[in-house]
Amino acid sequence: MNITDQFVHNIIDFSKRPFSEEVYHHARKCYLDYLGCVLGGEKQNEEKLSQLLATGLLEKGNCTVLGTNVKLAFRDAGFVNGFNAHAMEMDDGHRYAMLHIEAPLFSAMTALYEKEQLSTDAFYKGIIVGYEVTVRVSCSLQPWHKVRGYHSTGTCATIGVAMVAAMALDFDFGQTKAALTAAASSSAGLLELLHDDSEMKPYNVGRAVMDGLTAAYFGRVGYIPPVDVLGGKRGFLNIMSDTQHPEFLTTFAFNDKPSILSNFFKPYPACRHCHSTIDAALQIARDNDIAVKDIEKIKIGVYKLALTGHDHTEVNSSKSAMMSIPYGAVVALAKKNAGLAQYKEDVVSSDEIQQLLTKVVISEDPELTNLLPNIRGSKVEVIAKGKKYESRIDYSLGEPENPMSNEDLIEKFIGLTTTIGINKNTALVALKKIFDGIVITKI
Repeated sequence: MNITDQFVHNIIDFSKRPFSEEVYHHARKCYLDYLGCVLGGEKQNEEKLSQLLATGLLEKGNCTVLGTNVKLAFRDAGFVNGFNAHAMEMDDGHRYAMLHIEAPLFSAMTALYEKEQLSTDAFYKGIIVGYEVTVRVSCSLQPWHKVRGYHSTGTCATIGVAMVAAMALDFDFGQTKAALTAAASSSAGLLELLHDDSEMKPYNVGRAVMDGLTAAYFGRVGYIPPVDVLGGKRGFLNIMSDTQHPEFLTTFAFNDKPSILSNFFKPYPACRHCHSTIDAALQIARDNDIAVKDIEKIKIGVYKLALTGHDHTEVNSSKSAMMSIPYGAVVALAKKNAGLAQYKEDVVSSDEIQQLLTKVVISEDPELTNLLPNIRGSKVEVIAKGKKYESRIDYSLGEPENPMSNEDLIEKFIGLTTTIGINKNTALVALKKIFDGIVITKI
């Protein structure tokens, strides 16, 4: 049996497993996290969304753009929600797979839920399977997929979205394989979109939703696919990475638990490669009374993979700050916090922050590089008035080894929704519905 056939059989078999209450509860936490991110992102993108709607590009329909009264065709709604959900850089991800998951998968499933009038069980089954597929496909390519410059949230999540739809709609083997094939051929996404002051990184997410849904419905028709789109000589694995790990596709025993349980949640609006540095800097700032004016030098040591695209000390915008490890360290030291307020344009451009950025030296720490992919650590050293302060963080807040509690996630959701003007009591009602297993498309 070729690797594509094996993978499709594994996906279908996995979808038929009885998932525990622990898994369903975690899926509801992911949904809660997604809703906070997509609502906050919609508010951030409100003006440009209006301009996009005015172009006539997006087709009106019956599926909700979350946080608005706008209704679009299901693929267009999925695209917009996917873009919005990743706009604030606060959506979840996976350390080994090196990608974001909830933004594309829940955006697709919300559109499908409305279009197909799915049951709650089908909604969550699709999500749990989608996490499994997305994580496994990306793990089979990393780290060389990222090194080549691919944004795996765009590439691998396209396949994940297609399988979300396939399992929620109970595709048979042939339909599932055809959908997988179309999605693999559609997968795309460049990491160049995260550089400079770019606002376009979330485009990779929105496009993954749209193309994944297209692939699913194309596969549903039953077109005959090639024999082995994943393992073929010119197939997905060989084209997308120099080194492959097909065992993630052929053997479903990832830590003996569904992959959804191994995701991370994000407390800070920054790329995940910044988080261990932020945590280390926060630890120094909160444990010591260091005046910003007294800081002479900030030394940061990180694993090699974190440097590309994240080592810049020239930070001129909020989007650039979200991608900058030095900015994360500086703002944590200066403000003793690294939330949304600390990534606003006025903070980024302030003299205090800009001067501190000139004092940062960032480099690879070979010890931390050797710990990948199990640990994404950071070492921070601050020198102030000749005194040295040091901290090392191996597991950022939100990783399975250092989890955000239910209370942390609820606080994050309340914070995101109230910041954009949603009444706290309204947010609490929505929160209760989610943990009661209810799918909601309007708050």
